[in-house]
Amino acid sequence: MATMLNEYLGVKADDLERLGVFNSVIGVDSKLFLDPYLLEKSQEPEFNKARQNLRKYFEKVLLLLSVEQSTRTQKEALKLLTVKETRGVSMGYGEKDDGSAIGPKLAEKLLESASEVVALGVKEPEIFEIMGLFEEGFGPDRISDLAIHIIKEELYEYTERICKTINASNLGKFKFNDKEYTLPKYPDKKYPILIFPKDVLRDLPIALEWDDIWNVVNFNEDLRRKVNALIGQDWNETINRKSIKEFKSKVRKMLLSDKKYLDEVINAYKRSGAGKKSYNFSVDILGEDSWYLVTEQLILQNPKTLTLPNTPTLSETTNLVRQIIAQYKKLIEDNGLSEPLCYKGKDGKYRYRNESIAQKIFFAVADTCCKVNNLDVSPECNSGRGPVDFKFSNGYSTRVLVEIKYSKNSKLINGYNKQIEAYQSSEGSPKCFYVVIKTSTEHEKLINDLLKISKSNSDKEVVIIAATVKPSASKL
Repeated sequence: MATMLNEYLGVKADDLERLGVFNSVIGVDSKLFLDPYLLEKSQEPEFNKARQNLRKYFEKVLLLLSVEQSTRTQKEALKLLTVKETRGVSMGYGEKDDGSAIGPKLAEKLLESASEVVALGVKEPEIFEIMGLFEEGFGPDRISDLAIHIIKEELYEYTERICKTINASNLGKFKFNDKEYTLPKYPDKKYPILIFPKDVLRDLPIALEWDDIWNVVNFNEDLRRKVNALIGQDWNETINRKSIKEFKSKVRKMLLSDKKYLDEVINAYKRSGAGKKSYNFSVDILGEDSWYLVTEQLILQNPKTLTLPNTPTLSETTNLVRQIIAQYKKLIEDNGLSEPLCYKGKDGKYRYRNESIAQKIFFAVADTCCKVNNLDVSPECNSGRGPVDFKFSNGYSTRVLVEIKYSKNSKLINGYNKQIEAYQSSEGSPKCFYVVIKTSTEHEKLINDLLKISKSNSDKEVVIIAATVKPSASKL
């Protein structure tokens, strides 16, 4: 169930805004992450020593790897890098209950890289923060999860203070490190909600911003040529043209070939981060701070009653999903729900936000109807072929999938021809809706081609939604 954090806590949104708290949507994935580098800049007293605690944690791993190797020291180091998921993270992405943030296999890969780093003589604990630059599978969510795991006590203290200040509701008693805290209880769960200050959040941790780090690396020209020769092309061209996996593999080989490479990148990371700030919520390019409020208001202003039998057939479930999509289409085309899809750039031009915002808005619309009809809607279901956007089900035999894409998506046709078929096969679903949001009139030919292809396949139904109306500046 999607719920604004302030609503669940029983307070006004302004109360959280005044205290600099991120008013997240509980139960919906967020594209914001806790950035380890920003902890030392936080204005919240609970995080005064958080960055220092991170360093101590990583220093312990390096120390275990620097002493005479044994089965015991290896196990201890591996244990520190194997991190279970911290449940109750109010930013959403930690609520998937997949068990681990960093599982044994990824931890072993990190340990292997860390061992090579130690062998080179590198002692800077920041090496663990920049491992996402060259370690496959260690992305922003993993970096954030690791940091959250290490500073969990600080998060408990911060959450408790904020809840006491605003007189929050839905609280419970929770123990951590032999200390009891009064914290919000996650809906229908036995663990607490942990909330976050805005000043430690970013859309991408500084440690993953290769461009900025590379720009401040003080390589001489000779060394720069060697680096580019090793990677295969010019640095920026490599980032743009190579697959992430191939790119990271080459970067790993380069960085672990010589200590001076690692030293330069670690120092560049420190320097590039010095001038970095947290996510700009006032511009809100991702729409993280605005999409739900606009969506919720429009849903309430345009109620739609949809019903489903207690034991629905596949046809009845399909029809309900079709009606949900129709309501979503109406709200976007006729009632202003296209507004949160865009933001106004510095040049005054409107740009479309990431497809994830369109998916979140759809979830909010669908969630309202599904609660009434006891229909399960699961966002980003993954059965081995990658995640389909949504799966609706009321039992194994009534699964209906929904995939949402912008018309500007370069894989629009391929997604219909191949991706959807793979989803249907892995999910055991005979019916799928392919929802295309038209972001420009220039995409007419592409959309017409898609519609022609779809005519012969009723199991993969295409729905086109026009969202080319520009929002008013007063509402952004």
